[in-house]
Amino acid sequence: MTSHIAIMSHRSLLDKIFAGEKTIESRFSRVKSPPFGQITAGDKVYFKLSGGPVLGYARVAQVEEFENLTPQQIEDLTTKYRAELALSEDFLARKMESKFASLLFLEDVTTSEPWTFKQEGRSGWIVLNTDGSEEGEHPFATTHLAAITKQDNLNGNPHRVNRLGMADF
Repeated sequence: MTSHIAIMSHRSLLDKIFAGEKTIESRFSRVKSPPFGQITAGDKVYFKLSGGPVLGYARVAQVEEFENLTPQQIEDLTTKYRAELALSEDFLARKMESKFASLLFLEDVTTSEPWTFKQEGRSGWIVLNTDGSEEGEHPFATTHLAAITKQDNLNGNPHRVNRLGMADF
């Protein structure tokens, strides 16, 4: 099993996922980029608010991927799955030039206590290869990663920070 972090640009999308109103997470892009070709049924996706914490996770029940999309195919996909995607009014206009799409059918959606994941770069999707042994709400805080000691600049308390910048408290 592979774990992923989906960076979500709007809190309203996260709220719809956690309320069960949005049951398919989609990624449309002009170029082949994660999660395209890197996610399978059974993988775990953590949902992180852009500039904020991780707020929950889900299992991927099914993946549908499309390439060499045309505007008509995009319109057909978004019409077929409109309710499950919980699309905004302007979504279609912003994605009509996409050539690739990943549709991730979600199950076992769970909210968690907010936890921090320090993202490097501006990618909207992070693939975290694991050995499949992680469990719980925020497994990357203490597992799979070599930890280093770092001084907390805010209050002078030392704490351990792993190589992804997540604190072990």
